[in-house]
Amino acid sequence: MEKPTLVVRTKLDTIKDPETLDQWNGFSEEYIDISSVSKSGLDNLKDRLVSFLSSSL
Repeated sequence: MEKPTLVVRTKLDTIKDPETLDQWNGFSEEYIDISSVSKSGLDNLKDRLVSFLSSSL
């Protein structure tokens, strides 16, 4: 049975080199970028988790 997944990349505020993020261009799974320090992406993560959990019921 295939289970849905959601990958969360954290600590995005610490990445200084944009090429580091470019390495993910070929990544096949869906992912969300967040930074708890700058509070970036947290609302998106919350919304996606609610949607994710609602669809699996």
